[in-house]
Amino acid sequence: MTTATRLASPVTYIPLSTARTVDGGLDLIAVERAVNNELPEGITDAELARAARILHERDVSLAEIGRRLDVSQDAIKTLKNKNWDPDVLANRRRNAERGTVQGPMRHVLRKETISETCAHATVSPTTCAPALGAAS
Repeated sequence: MTTATRLASPVTYIPLSTARTVDGGLDLIAVERAVNNELPEGITDAELARAARILHERDVSLAEIGRRLDVSQDAIKTLKNKNWDPDVLANRRRNAERGTVQGPMRHVLRKETISETCAHATVSPTTCAPALGAAS
């Protein structure tokens, strides 16, 4: 039986040659799978950060890294600029879940009712409104 393999980019399979399967709490098999476009369920932020760094070292574009790891290109760029610190991904996820500081400000600028998600953002909308000169 012949199996067809579809390559998502010109980069071929990247083996992470090591006899170990764990490195300081990182599942190196999960990292290798992520690097090779087989994103495992339950991968941690630290494993994603390691996979992103490995792909970047192999000259894979930020857009392709983001696509492979199911993370925005902007998140990958921030991760790179913050020296591959996995907390970057956790912080971005936390901000998305609770709303962002920009969320309430957008509502105030548009003179909209502030959404439930944005109401729980880091900066309260009532703090934003006077600073922007809008009525709350």
